[in-house]
Amino acid sequence: MQRDFDSRHRITKALAHVIPEYMGHNDSVVGMQVGREEIRKRFDDIPFNPTKNIARIKLPSQGVFDYSRAYLLVTASCAQVGGTYVRFPLGFWNIITQIRILDGGKELLNWRDVNLLYSIQYEIARQTTIDSTFAPSLYGVANQATRNAWAVGHDYIVALNVDLLTSKVLDYTMLKNALELEITFEQPARLLETDGVTYTYLVSSMDLILEQLKKVPSSYRRGLRSLNAIHYIVDEYHPYRTTFTGANINFTIPHVSQSIVGLMILMRDNTTLADPTVNDKFNTYNYNNAQELRLKLNEEFLTEEPMPLTGQCLRGYMQLFKFLGHWEAQGVYGDVMALSSQQWLNNKFVLCWDMEDHPHLWKHYINEREAHPDSNFTLEMRLAAPPAVQQELLIWILTKAVVIKRQGYLNVVR
Repeated sequence: MQRDFDSRHRITKALAHVIPEYMGHNDSVVGMQVGREEIRKRFDDIPFNPTKNIARIKLPSQGVFDYSRAYLLVTASCAQVGGTYVRFPLGFWNIITQIRILDGGKELLNWRDVNLLYSIQYEIARQTTIDSTFAPSLYGVANQATRNAWAVGHDYIVALNVDLLTSKVLDYTMLKNALELEITFEQPARLLETDGVTYTYLVSSMDLILEQLKKVPSSYRRGLRSLNAIHYIVDEYHPYRTTFTGANINFTIPHVSQSIVGLMILMRDNTTLADPTVNDKFNTYNYNNAQELRLKLNEEFLTEEPMPLTGQCLRGYMQLFKFLGHWEAQGVYGDVMALSSQQWLNNKFVLCWDMEDHPHLWKHYINEREAHPDSNFTLEMRLAAPPAVQQELLIWILTKAVVIKRQGYLNVVR
């Protein structure tokens, strides 16, 4: 007994002694005093339509701007000749297929398949409380009859989910060039839902709403300017696709970057993507009676055995929990999951894989999982039988990158 006591005593002497947070005092702080002003920037060359489907805007450059609560305010309509209806799909964000950010003509970011990415994020990660409040009227997640009525014209909100802009507040006067935001709209046959013979859409107005920080102390701005470089971590998404008709899938992912943190995998009918009579194309992901999955990076498997996807597919569903940060060993999780396991298997089958080295500290670390040109990054999946029609397999590689501001220019290191 005495030996055990002495051992514990030595341990407690070696550890740091701190005051518990609830007993601490004098920890009040005052934030840097600034003012906020909401500003609106209108995109150039309005209106937009399928033949003029690229919108550009020079981002404001004279001041300190905060994009963390920015959004797009869009007025749009659609029309058809022949047929009985036309409407935008479930989720107006699906009108955007690509987002680019440029610095003096140099491409800093190029996100493709933005509409499908936003739809996946909505389906698997939204807070369900918005389903009956915010989502129907502002996001355009309404029933078909309502969306039919909105075809004559409606105002929508699109979140600006671009980490390069939203993750940090910058003094944009330190940049030599004004950044440019470029948005590409989807083609009508892939976007609209209609039985019409011909069909089109019109974006009659699009504004960027953001906030400018006013009265920022000059000492803060001088401090930023005195630094040789400013850097911060951002999340990026890289889509890869292939098609298949057989029951055995083996796909080598041609991705190269230094910090891979996760994967999202889905399957959907490839034969109907440009068929406007098919509804919910951006929100339907097929299970295809999948049997097992295995992933390999740099000759190392991510599971010691193929992960079974049969039955209730509980291990796959738990990967979704972990990927979204909802699961801990105590069985406690945060927000209510947007999808039940049965909904997920029916037509929302998005396989997710968390590859974070430090999942509880994910915003602060660069992972060491690297895919280099000679790496063997492969996906192996087996189905019970070949699918009825050709399928498209999409894989999003989630990575971390470092944005560096040096000598008046931004660079993204991947």
